[in-house]
Amino acid sequence: MTNSLMHKRFEALLDTSKVRQLNPESPAFKPTRLASSLKRFGITVDEYHALLIKQNHVCAICGNPCSTRRWLSVDHDHETGKVRGLLCAKCNTGLGLLGDNLGALCMALDYLLQASESKEPVSGEGAL
Repeated sequence: MTNSLMHKRFEALLDTSKVRQLNPESPAFKPTRLASSLKRFGITVDEYHALLIKQNHVCAICGNPCSTRRWLSVDHDHETGKVRGLLCAKCNTGLGLLGDNLGALCMALDYLLQASESKEPVSGEGAL
């Protein structure tokens, strides 16, 4: 998805008729859905837009634009509720599946680094 399309989506948030012109079937384009979704994280549509601009309309981890027809996900600390940034669905799911656990993330990184340096399967505590 191009940055200009993302920008058009946000411009459309202020005008419901423009939202319907962009994609009338998609519930993701409904301004009320986005606003109510963001309310869970304690941020407004304007604050979300500011984060998007700060991140150049790309995922804070992989640097790719949103790969689906949805918005970038609001990533937050599950203990404090603090918003950390915006992530694509894949990166957000990856962090969630690892339980936002830095130790697990470091072990996954070590695993990938070892695997890229070796032709043999990686052995370790979790290996079969």
